[in-house]
Amino acid sequence: MDKVWILISIILLASFVGANSAYQQVIVNVVPGFLNINSPTNQIYQTNRIILNFSVITGSNKVKDVWLIEGKNLEHLCSKCTEYSKETYFSNGYHQITIKSEFFSGEFVQETVNFYVDSSSDVYILNNNVLKKATAKDIVNYLFNYNFSLVYKNELTPEDSCSINAKNGNATFNGEGFGNNNKLSFYSILSMQQGQGSFSAQMSRKRLSFNFKVKETIENSETTMKLLVIDSTGGESTIELNKMNKTIIIIGNNLSIKDMKVSSIEGCGAKRSNFYFLENNGKQTNSIEDVRKTLIANPIFVGKYEGLKYLFEQYWRIHRVFNWW
Repeated sequence: MDKVWILISIILLASFVGANSAYQQVIVNVVPGFLNINSPTNQIYQTNRIILNFSVITGSNKVKDVWLIEGKNLEHLCSKCTEYSKETYFSNGYHQITIKSEFFSGEFVQETVNFYVDSSSDVYILNNNVLKKATAKDIVNYLFNYNFSLVYKNELTPEDSCSINAKNGNATFNGEGFGNNNKLSFYSILSMQQGQGSFSAQMSRKRLSFNFKVKETIENSETTMKLLVIDSTGGESTIELNKMNKTIIIIGNNLSIKDMKVSSIEGCGAKRSNFYFLENNGKQTNSIEDVRKTLIANPIFVGKYEGLKYLFEQYWRIHRVFNWW
């Protein structure tokens, strides 16, 4: 509607100038209509399902077809429509979409909007001045007991704490088979570089054991974690964790262990380029209705914590049945 008033103002200005001068040429471009994209807007969305909402303002022109354009993709949205509102799926990442409205006259109007979708990044909190990945218990504590803001950080995620226990596998030491009675334990609290652990193997009366520390993180991706470790004698080995099939391989100068089975693993996640941060603004008591509104406004919580989703769905279902609000 602001554009309509601008156009009217130009016409009035042209009339005023024409009445007060001998000659003044004024060029006015008449547009066939206006298109307003109401949603999405230029922001970060925590969910992939976003309401696509727009309206077309026309005079005598009639809308023929409306299209959604993104890159080389062209999708027909509706025909003979001046309003549109529908939940639409957008993948994670940056989006630049254009809505184009074509008229029966052959003219068209279009509008473009940029936005970003991230429904997968982890949520972190500050605990004892150290950033750590939030658990479902942490989220519930914040929802009920704190005033907080959810801030999107365009930074690499902090390294996870990491805990691994593994056993069995086939060990070889100095070229001699050492059986499958093998155990590995590894943990890091603040960063992988501070990680340390132990390995032991036994075959009959023969026993092999050593402690080690991380010298270098060679790789830590979604599928693989590979560490260069050093033992107390200065000997170096590589420990490679396959995160997909939960197996470990250890390769050293005199030692080789293949196909150790991971019995437990916590943390050890790959570093990512973005994360959400719960900024604590002080303690306060929040009602269940406050919590409900917060979860609706921040779908990343329910998307990342399935247990949280189930808990509150059941809680709200009971409240709805008995009409407690």
